[in-house]
Amino acid sequence: MGQGANFGETGGTSGTADNARERGRVLGRTPSGTVAAAMPAASVVDDSPPIARAPYRDDFKWSPENGAVIVPQQQALAVYVNPWGQVVIRAAEANEGEDAFIVVSPEHLPALIAKLSAILKE
Repeated sequence: MGQGANFGETGGTSGTADNARERGRVLGRTPSGTVAAAMPAASVVDDSPPIARAPYRDDFKWSPENGAVIVPQQQALAVYVNPWGQVVIRAAEANEGEDAFIVVSPEHLPALIAKLSAILKE
């Protein structure tokens, strides 16, 4: 086995740029010009699932007490006006796959907005 194969050349060949170009994209060369790494051409890449997956476990917690969590998981919300002129606040799939709805008549919007604003300032 030549020195080129020790440096990750594809196929254990001499590592010339011409040989590497035939097999894929050159990602790097040693100072002497030897191909140090090559990416296989798209036709060579195997898209099948990996043979095995290493389990990934750590003690990370997605709890509110964890200061690293800056955007907690939440449901998608939509706000719109229904045909009766009421404001609808809709939460995606809140209960067993069903959306949840809060319907507010226009005359109650100022009180709702004031309360939400007060909560935001707390």
